[in-house]
Amino acid sequence: MRNLLVAAALLLAGCSSQELGPEWLPLETLQESQSMTVGLSSGGARTVGTVVYVKDLDEWLARHPEPLFSAVLRHEQVHAIRQLDEGVSAWVSRYLTDTDFMWGEEQLGWHQQLIHLQQSGYGVIPEGVALILHDYKSLSGTMVTYQEALEWVRQVLAGQWSPSNP
Repeated sequence: MRNLLVAAALLLAGCSSQELGPEWLPLETLQESQSMTVGLSSGGARTVGTVVYVKDLDEWLARHPEPLFSAVLRHEQVHAIRQLDEGVSAWVSRYLTDTDFMWGEEQLGWHQQLIHLQQSGYGVIPEGVALILHDYKSLSGTMVTYQEALEWVRQVLAGQWSPSNP
């Protein structure tokens, strides 16, 4: 099943890509694809296995200078590791249908992203991140309320939430 999913992703993918360095393993490629990014904002990214998909690679790279580039890749690296551990198809299926699972996975990725941005001196606006998180939807509905997302982001930035202390 994993091979089928990877083959389908490759067939649907665009042609513009950038290889990623070994520091991003298991991620291998940043790939442009309209079909793999349906439902994402132009600045969004989606990981399936070892590939991070974006709508328009040149635009995405222009909108993600450091530390944004590294912050997003840290987030996507978390997803890639967990997908490969659980099995890509099983992880994606669960992510698309279980909002509690989706929220838990996004908390792990966003924690890495937020901490990296904060440590880099980048001004994180909790209300903006909460709006983004509130927009996440699975096949069964909205992942998280705005208020819950806002409280969580504030806890992360205050050092009161970590994956080992949810």
